[in-house]
Amino acid sequence: MSKTDALGQMFVFYESAAELVRLQVRAMAAMRAASAQYERERDRDRRQAKQARGTSHAVLDRRMRTAAELAQFDAVEPRRPTELAVPVKSLGSLVRRGYLRHQGKGYVLTSKPFHVDPAHKVAR
Repeated sequence: MSKTDALGQMFVFYESAAELVRLQVRAMAAMRAASAQYERERDRDRRQAKQARGTSHAVLDRRMRTAAELAQFDAVEPRRPTELAVPVKSLGSLVRRGYLRHQGKGYVLTSKPFHVDPAHKVAR
């Protein structure tokens, strides 16, 4: 084998390796662009959701749902949330704020009143 044949083979090998590197660089650039687009959309969705959480309609809706959940509990007989149509996740905050009390294997209402004011306006 002559030097020119060896150099030609090396050129072909390194050129194909360089093409693979170029393809990887293009693929990484496409992934970065897709990731940046995803982050922009996620941030936009989070901003919109955060703005919607504080509107007076959203606050009133949440308080109405909470009042409906509390209405399913009794002040004397402990009730399990699995027996009722109440998400277990929401009970922790109601216990912390004193609207429900854990008793036995269920929850009972406390004497603390839960008010829903339809005229409530959120200060921004």
